[in-house]
This record gives sequence, structure tokens and C-alpha cells, in this order.
Amino acid sequence: MGLARHPEADEWMAEALGRPCRLVYMSDMVRRDVEPELNPEGQLVSFADAYPFLLIGEAALADLNTRLAQPVHMNRFRPNLVFGGGVAYEDDNWAEFQIGTLPFRAVRGCGRCVLTTIDQQTATKNPVGDPLRTLFNYRQVDNNAMFGQNVTGHGLGRLRVGDALTVLSTK
Repeated sequence: MGLARHPEADEWMAEALGRPCRLVYMSDMVRRDVEPELNPEGQLVSFADAYPFLLIGEAALADLNTRLAQPVHMNRFRPNLVFGGGVAYEDDNWAEFQIGTLPFRAVRGCGRCVLTTIDQQTATKNPVGDPLRTLFNYRQVDNNAMFGQNVTGHGLGRLRVGDALTVLSTK
């Protein structure tokens, strides 16, 4: 990974986002494969943690928050796809779905890490409730606290807030 070294781009981004930032890029020489055994399409990951997309339903967060002494925000889990409506954790059973006209594949549940215990605004550990410990109590699979779905996308297009999500097949 390297810096783009274009101060004017950094300034534009900082102004647009309302906070200091720097534009960075990942060289074409860097290759991060999504787990090959689960990714027959051979998709790559760049700046994402493990998969190109992380999907979480608002109903799942609402359910988790009923179990915590202090509710947490969705940003605690860093998803890039959030859907409303439906039943908590129904996405556990999705295989393929589309948002708008773009197709996606749910690869596997997302095992959560200690970052879920850190407040994104203050960088402090959650003083009252621990979402990770709570998830371990009722969403544990193979010693991982599961929350959300790791997803791959197929095709090019544009996602917009409010696009309809349609489940195409289940596991």
C-alpha cells in the first residue's frame, strides 16, 4: 500500500469528509485472495479485512442491543452493506441475493474480533457492555462470535441507498 502523494486530492477528500485524511492506493502488485476454498470465482480483496463486502441486517443489531447494557451503533461492526426490515439473522441462510440489479453471494458468517468492543468515535473500549462477549453467549460457531455475512459481488454497477434487496436462493 502506498500514498497517492497528491496533496490536492487529500485536501479535496478532507473537505468533502469534514476531517483530515489522505488518499492511499494499493499497488497492482499486491494480491489478497479471498479464501480460495470458499471463493471459486477467484475474487480479490484490497482494503477490506477479509471479503469485499460485509452484510448486516438492522434487525440483528436491534436484537443484539436488547441484550447489552448500553446499545452500540452499527459502525462498531464496520459493514459496507446494511439492510432494513426482515427478521434478525435471517441472512445466515442466504446463499445468493441481489441489491438493485447487482448479484451477490453470501460466502460465510463473519467471525467477530475485539474491534467490536471499541467505540469508533472515541477509540475507547466499551465501558458498559461488551458486544463480543454477548455474541459469544448466543451466536457462537467454532469458537467464533458470529455477526453478519461475508459476501462477494458479481458484476459491475452502482448501489444506491434504498435499493431493494431480493433473496435469490438459500443455503
